[in-house]
Amino acid sequence: MMPAGLVLAVCVGAAAGGIAGALLVDTGGGPLVFVEGPSLSVLADKQGFGRGEEILIRIINTGSVPLEFDDSSYGVRVVQLDGIELYAPESSGGERTMGPGEEAALVWDQIKSDGDAALHGTYKIIATAVSGELEVEGTATVNIF
Repeated sequence: MMPAGLVLAVCVGAAAGGIAGALLVDTGGGPLVFVEGPSLSVLADKQGFGRGEEILIRIINTGSVPLEFDDSSYGVRVVQLDGIELYAPESSGGERTMGPGEEAALVWDQIKSDGDAALHGTYKIIATAVSGELEVEGTATVNIF
């Protein structure tokens, strides 16, 4: 016979894990929605990846105005869910402009900036642009199994 406290703790932990997972995982939500004004979308070619598998990252201007990027990396960075940066691609410098409906693609080979391979887990891919004085950010979530 299991103690009632243990049963309660396991049930609460399982429920909390399910709720947290549902809130933190971005399912993509279907087709892109284009909006009036500045908007930036980030998409991965799928949500779940095997370790070492290349991840195709698409950065899309889903707004009606041009977006400015500081360099050729399109402001992309890969972070853990707690915000710690794991990877930011090297850029060739020079500002980039992306018009409405335009897109760019980058590939992440799951190698962190320090040269180590990314571990199993859930990661956010973030791209940042500027429209006038407004900073615009797009995110996608991927899982490495």
